[in-house]
Order: sequence, then C-alpha cells, then structure tokens
Amino acid sequence: MSTEPWSGDLVVGVEAQRRALLSKDELLKRRLWRDERVKGLLLHKSAAESK
Repeated sequence: MSTEPWSGDLVVGVEAQRRALLSKDELLKRRLWRDERVKGLLLHKSAAESK
C-alpha cells in the first residue's frame, strides 16, 4: 500500500469517474440519509446502554 499523497491529476480523475456514477445531487441525498441512519444508531445504542 502506498503512502504517497495523490497528485492533483489523480484526484481530478477519480472525482470525474465518481461523478459519472453518482451526481453531486445524489451524493448529498446519500450523505443526508447516512447521517440520519448514524444518528438513529447512536440514539439506539445510548438507549440500550441506559437500560
């Protein structure tokens, strides 16, 4: 595994490939969905620990 920092060209290429699969609008929707799920999990774990 390489620990070298990614070059600017590599980052641009990876971003372009990623956006071809998932638009920025969809990325935001997924991020919001994930954040809500994580919040729910933390609330569930907190409630379970307090029992």
